[in-house]
Amino acid sequence: MRSRLFWILAIIYSSLHHIGSGSTSTTLKRPRAGDPFDTFPKNFWQEFSSPFTDTPEDEELEVTETTTHEPFPFFADPYTTLNISTQLSSSVYLHCRVNDLQGKTVSWMRRRGDDLTLITFGQHTYSGDSRYSLEFEEPNDWKLLIQFANERDEGPYECQVSSHPPLVLLVYLTIIVPHVEILDERGSATPEKYYKAGSTIELQCVISKIPHPSSYITWRHGPRLLNYDTSTLLELI
Repeated sequence: MRSRLFWILAIIYSSLHHIGSGSTSTTLKRPRAGDPFDTFPKNFWQEFSSPFTDTPEDEELEVTETTTHEPFPFFADPYTTLNISTQLSSSVYLHCRVNDLQGKTVSWMRRRGDDLTLITFGQHTYSGDSRYSLEFEEPNDWKLLIQFANERDEGPYECQVSSHPPLVLLVYLTIIVPHVEILDERGSATPEKYYKAGSTIELQCVISKIPHPSSYITWRHGPRLLNYDTSTLLELI
């Protein structure tokens, strides 16, 4: 700004000087000794004759804005679909491990076709079925507990994180119903068989379709439990 002011003053001075002397020359001359411009710096006329460039003193520096994004929630397990199997009448956990939750909420839903039914929200259970409950295990496991599982519990469940867009983990629960078959001493199925009174009966109980072998089997004759009936000679092999 200072150089521009000097340039304007120099033009005014030169114009007045030419008018007073009657000269028609437009050549810019250096002022004589004793002129007010004698106090100007020695390189003033060199700067004046150079092309004019003006740099605003209030020029703002360019600021590069850096945006830091918050960590986004993600499932700890490397898959978004799980298949879980459990035996009829047993208890089962559906696991949902979430990292960097950042204040978001985890919910469990039951899907039936296009319908979703809320089971849990955060650590609160909203299902009217008391067999369902939420158990949180540090550091990141939101476990849905289903007690005394029955065949109606089979199907898809969703663990949802309230992020944008929402995260969804699909868990398909399969209820395994054991298959029980009674065989005679020859290994043949015995839906009906007749024995003489006082004879020895040998029956075999074959159980299939169970995730884990059972260590406890009970025998019943109608409503009577035979395992502990001392009035009947029973040998379990």
